[in-house]
Amino acid sequence: MIPADQAYRDALAEANAALALDPSWAHAHSVLGNLAFSVEWDWQKAEQHFLAAIELNPSDANVRGTYA
Repeated sequence: MIPADQAYRDALAEANAALALDPSWAHAHSVLGNLAFSVEWDWQKAEQHFLAAIELNPSDANVRGTYA
């Protein structure tokens, strides 16, 4: 187990690195949306990432459910 703040930093860094390699990867946007929503409490940022993920992969039921 790692502390929550360390897990957050790691997930944030990895998702941003993934987007740097491939900005069209919907899952990275989904991860950033989840982090913005559940950790940062930044609703606008979360919505931007969720909508980007849905646009890139409209059939992803997980991100649609989380966004809803």
